[in-house]
Amino acid sequence: QRHPLMKGTRLFRFGRGNQSPQDVARGAWWLEAREFELLVSFANAHGIHIGLAMRLLCLVPPEWSDAAQLVRARVANSVLALRGLANTVVTPIAGGLGTLRLPHQNEISARRLHQLYIPGLTEQSSLDPAISIERSFALDPKSSVQGFLYL
Repeated sequence: QRHPLMKGTRLFRFGRGNQSPQDVARGAWWLEAREFELLVSFANAHGIHIGLAMRLLCLVPPEWSDAAQLVRARVANSVLALRGLANTVVTPIAGGLGTLRLPHQNEISARRLHQLYIPGLTEQSSLDPAISIERSFALDPKSSVQGFLYL
């Protein structure tokens, strides 16, 4: 669904550890603060690392990101995003070891998490960015896969 983001809206995005926070912020997939709080609550309730909670709720396999960085940002200039629930992921496993399938679990309310897709951030101007980084946090990439099973 079309979802306008007003100036000042707080956003969160996970990224690779080898990227700068600015490069992470150029990515298209984000969480609003309420959804991020749901993710943190899920991690706390299940005693898992926040990176693993992100993998499970946002359906992000290790092949796509090491989830070693978290960026907190604010919308600097109002933008239009698309908002929706995760869809089932089917992707090759690293090293040619088969295919990974992560089925969506949107019918389970505790696992239903709306994500934002904000197109065009890779082209944003450093002089007039759409997203302004507040802070970045280093995360342990090993913890984001601890307990992640390939079935």
